[in-house]
Amino acid sequence: MIQISNVVAKYPGGEGLESVNLTLEPGEFVYLVGPSGAGKSSVLKVIYLDIFPQSGHVIVNGYSSLTIKKSVFHIFVANWESSFKILSCCLIGMFLIMSLLHYR
Repeated sequence: MIQISNVVAKYPGGEGLESVNLTLEPGEFVYLVGPSGAGKSSVLKVIYLDIFPQSGHVIVNGYSSLTIKKSVFHIFVANWESSFKILSCCLIGMFLIMSLLHYR
């Protein structure tokens, strides 16, 4: 479940989210649409905690933006991203080698 409650998230330039509320149940499929600058990307960044709300809170599968530590979370994400990139390169390399061996 994803729950966004009264989230305010501002960027240094002043733009951002103001009092956003959203609840998504498991298995629910939704579209996030709107004009340029409406906050679509900001909502996604708040969900995956790339930006933390100045007020309100976000809960994703029981993990709350109020209790998770920003520095620890960002270290985890940074390490996961680099590990994922390395794994992706290895898998692509293995796939290429296997396909070359198969077609010989």
